[in-house]
This record gives sequence, C-alpha cells and structure tokens, in this order.
Amino acid sequence: VPAGELLREIGPAALQGMSQESHPAVGMSVLAMVHDSLLSPGGLLDWDDASRAHEVVPPDLVRPTVQLLYQFFMNAKKAEYNTPAREAMAKVMELVDAFGLEKELTGQFAPDCFRLQHATLMEKYPADEIEEGAMLRDFRDDMRRMARRKAGSFRLDPTVYENSYEFCSFSTFYLSLHYDAGMREGLSYHAEVIRRAWPHIDEPLRPELDLRTAARGKGGPGVIRLGVASGCFFDEAHPVPSDFGGVLDRLPNAARMDPASLLDAASNGTAVFEIIYIYFDEGQRANRVAWLANRRYTPVVGTGATSADGLDPSTNFLHLKKGPSQVDYVRTAQESIAGLQLDVLFYLDLTMSKFAHLVASGTRLAPAQGVSHGHPTTSGIGPSKMDYYVSWGAAELPTAHEHYTEGELLLLPADSMHQYYVPRVSPDARASMVDMTEFMDAASARREFLAAHSLPGTATLYLCMQKPHKYSPAFDGMLAGVHRADPNAILVLHRVDQDGEHNHARFTDRLVRAGVDLDRVAFLPTQPHSLLMALYSLADVVLDSYHAGGCTTTREAFEVGALVVTLPAQYLGSRWSLAYYSIMGVTDLVAETREEYVDIAVRMATDKAAAEEVRVRIVENRHKLFRREEAVEAWMDVYKTMAAGGVRREGTEENEGEREDNNTTINDEL
Repeated sequence: VPAGELLREIGPAALQGMSQESHPAVGMSVLAMVHDSLLSPGGLLDWDDASRAHEVVPPDLVRPTVQLLYQFFMNAKKAEYNTPAREAMAKVMELVDAFGLEKELTGQFAPDCFRLQHATLMEKYPADEIEEGAMLRDFRDDMRRMARRKAGSFRLDPTVYENSYEFCSFSTFYLSLHYDAGMREGLSYHAEVIRRAWPHIDEPLRPELDLRTAARGKGGPGVIRLGVASGCFFDEAHPVPSDFGGVLDRLPNAARMDPASLLDAASNGTAVFEIIYIYFDEGQRANRVAWLANRRYTPVVGTGATSADGLDPSTNFLHLKKGPSQVDYVRTAQESIAGLQLDVLFYLDLTMSKFAHLVASGTRLAPAQGVSHGHPTTSGIGPSKMDYYVSWGAAELPTAHEHYTEGELLLLPADSMHQYYVPRVSPDARASMVDMTEFMDAASARREFLAAHSLPGTATLYLCMQKPHKYSPAFDGMLAGVHRADPNAILVLHRVDQDGEHNHARFTDRLVRAGVDLDRVAFLPTQPHSLLMALYSLADVVLDSYHAGGCTTTREAFEVGALVVTLPAQYLGSRWSLAYYSIMGVTDLVAETREEYVDIAVRMATDKAAAEEVRVRIVENRHKLFRREEAVEAWMDVYKTMAAGGVRREGTEENEGEREDNNTTINDEL
C-alpha cells in the first residue's frame, strides 16, 4: 500500500487518539504507537532526504500531516517525551521547506515558532554523552543561525498570537545541567534571538521613566534603593529565596533606622538600603507569594494589591502577573519596575522564570543591573542590559570570567562564606527544622532501611538523592565504577518520579548500558525533609551528582555528619561542595578525576576508621558554614559597587545604544 494512503488512513485516528484526555499510561501508549508508525526507522515519514517528502505525502495531506505531527509534538512535550517530540518538530520543518509553506502557515503553526520550539526543547535524560553533546551543539548552531536575522523579521507578532514567547520558546533551565564548553556562546545567541524575535521588549519607556531623564535618589541621601527580583517567591522553602534570604533580611534597612542612625551611617560610608522585592509570577502556583507574605512585607501601592494591618512597612514587594497579551504585560512590568526609581535592580536568578528573562532581556530599567547564582549559569544577556554577575570566589575557577556574558564578574571573598545560612537540622541532628519532624538515629534508620529493602547487613550504602535530571551520562559510568570496585555496594538513587515511567525506563536503560547492576540499586521517590536527613545519616557515603552537584543538599548532609564525595567540573553549579569543603578545611573527599571519585567513595565506604576520621573533622568544622555575619558585609560591599557603577553610567550619559556587549563572537558575526 502506498505510504500516502496509509497516512490518509491512520492520520485521523492518531489525531483523535492524541486529542483525548485519558489515563497517562494510555496517552503514552498512543504517543508510542504514533511515533513507531510515523517517525521510527521504517515509519511512514522515515526518509533519508527531505526531498523525498513529495514521494510520501500527497499534496492534500501536507497540512493535515503538519497538524498531526504538531499535535504529537505538543502531547509529547507535555509528557516529557522530549526526544520523539524533537524528531516530530524536525520532520515538520522538513515538510515546511519541501512544500514551500513558510508564508502560508501562521499563528501557532508559524514556521519560526516551530524552529524556536525545536531549538529550545532539551532532552532531560540524553541516552549517552554523544547524544548529550549533539543536543548542545544543535542548540548553539540553531541559535547562531537565528541570531543572524534582522530584528522584527521573525513571524511571531505577539499582537496576533498574543503569548508567542511563552508558547514558542522553552526554558533553558535544563540546558545548564549538561555541561559544555560552548554554554556561554549558546546562551548569548539565545538572548540575542529573544531581542530579535520580540523587538517590543526594547521599545523606549515613557519620558518620565527614561533613565536618562527620570529623577534619582528616591531612597534619600546615602540610601541604596535595591530591587530584588525573582520568579521563585511563591514557596517559603524554595532554594532560591532561601539561599539569599539570610543576607537580605540582615541588610541595614533605612526604614528601620532613626534619622540620627542614618546620618551616622552616611558619615561613616556604611551602606544603607531600601529594599523592594519584585516577584515575576508565572501563574503556576495560584498566585502564591508565600516567601514574601510570611515575612509580612507590604505590597507596593498601585499594583492591584492591598495593604493590611500587621504588615511590615519597612519592606515592599511588587507582584507582577502575566496577562492575555504579551506586549501589555511586559510593558506593564517594565513601567512598574522603572517607576520604582531603583539604584540597583538585582535578579536572584534568570533561568528559573521565562517572564523574568524576557523582561531582563529588554529595555534597561535601572542604572545598575545584575544577576546572581539562584540558578548557577550565565543569563546570556550582555552588558548593554546586564552589568554584573555575582558569584563566590571559593566556587569559581580563575578563568570563570570566560563563563559569563554579563559586563563584569563580581566575586564574593573566597576565604569566607558567601551567604548567611541558618541550619536546617536541630543542634542534636535528630530533627528537621524544615518539616519540624524528628528522625531516627543513624543506626536505627540503617537497620530499618536494610530490612525494608531485604538487604544484608554487609551492604555498603552509596546515596545520591539529587533529582535524576542532574545526573549527566558521565555520572552513570562513575556509578558503575562503584559497583565494579565494591561487590557489596548498594546504590540508593532518586527515582524519576515526576517525569513519567517512560523517562524512568529511559534513565535505567542508560544506567544498564553504563554497567550499573540494577539488582544492586534501590530507587526512592522524593522524600519528606526529615526522612531525607535520616537517609543522609544512615548512608556510608553520599555521592555528589556530576556534572551539576549539590548546594543546599551538601550543607544538609554535613549537618548530620555525612561524607559527601564530589568531583568539581568547570562551571559554578558543580563546585559548591568543593567550596564548602575549602571553608571547613576538609578536602579529603574532593576528587580530581572520575576514577579518583570512585576510589575515594569506595575507600570511605569500606575503611571505617578512615571514614570516621574524616567525619569527625567535618562535624568539628561544619559550624563555619552557618550564621556568618561576614557574608552580610560582603554583600553590602557588592551592592555598593553596583550602585557606584550605576552612578558612573548616569554621569557619562551612557545608554544602551552606545554600550557594546562583551560577547565578541556575536559582535564579530552579527
């Protein structure tokens, strides 16, 4: 039977099957059948050369086939069935080129939307290091091609298709978990594509809000008006505001100081702050503002929020929400922030919120703008818009400035802690201060765990409870190395429990190919905090994931005396554990190679005397990680530096059009 006739028969049934709301397992079964029928080797659309599309797809079936593939793409993306989704979108683009549909398709079927979706959809669980590398190269190459296009040439008019950025471009969050030497280059192209595809974000502000003409110094003499922006204020326990909150809560606050104290601070050159939190609400958490509300901060007047008795008037927050029109809600956000007349606009993160990234990529809103390590990767935005990236010297390589597109890398001191952390475990290491629940002592917890999993008393337990999307394919081989070196090794790993059974199967297949013995693996779902602390305490060794490692989780493990073996890679997200060890003065468990990582882990798990000696030093020195006032002082200096830089820019009347980005690759090519 000709392929076109088969396509005519199965197409409508497949489209109907994918459009039905059903049990997730049934939905995945339909997706798998569609993939096997159309896209797998031997499938109806499996052609070696796109020019053969005319031989397979009759002219009257071109549009229905595009619709079918696009429906598959959207369903597969929703199910985190990402590699087949990418295959479907690649096939759509081949049909567009083969049949000349570039100008005929509009709205959600606009080919430029297809290109962006294909380029920005990342596979969370690449099959191996080869597929991982190819995915990163494809992203970089696709972004480079699109970054060469003229601003406004993309057919993504947000006044026609109102939320085209939200719909057509996916988050780069997962890209940063797959380390690659060209990450900075790819993210810088990505930021340039955003500006060229959605030029409305660069439109000038009203004259009264223009930085070159608007009044400054609203906070008063010597007061730095600091805007702290994030998309993560919806959850009290979210790691981003939790990480920065200790310092921000302790900055000298002008609203809590009497006039005499303010004068003394000004005369002594002590930084004083007026803080406004800016929440980019993605709308996924029912408009919750838990982190801000629990501190009883006051909504900024004029944002649609209301004040109430008992609120803290010394700190305000601006709650920015999305609306039906991208042009309108971006302009509202820009004008609302510019209207605050900030001295410094500081983003805690810029890859956790697409809303924040879109606004940050556009018109400058404060004299000094910076971003930090809420998610430890460059924003991709150049210094015409983003002046600073703030990181920690203890966690960065000497060449770290090469990893960032922002104007200047500001490093907090390497010889002291970079944040004011409060312990998350009780002083006796027996209760979680997060869920306020006691947990068993290590010996009792270990006995129960071994019994529950039918494991012998001789088992050595290697624990890694990082989410599996943080495991790079390179880490699989390190886990297999532990199994080879220790016949009693039991790996206790986080199950893929949020991305579907198909991705857990993909993940376990990858482990098997690397040489991991699944009969000696215990997979656990996400645990309550108290049970997680019990797991850390009962494990012989805690394995830091690679490339992307632990930060909060490493500190928590130290609180219960766990041994964390780590292998720092080149980027910040893999170097937190190394930094904490350097502050404690305990570096025995820091490896330099994958082989040494395995050797250290097995030695610590099997040599009880050596393990105890290291554990004692960790317990004796872990206090150096918590309640460090010097971290507050270091951040005060950073904000003063940023504010002074903003004053210099205003003094020279430097503006966006006159300031050149530091990404020489883009400057040379574009």
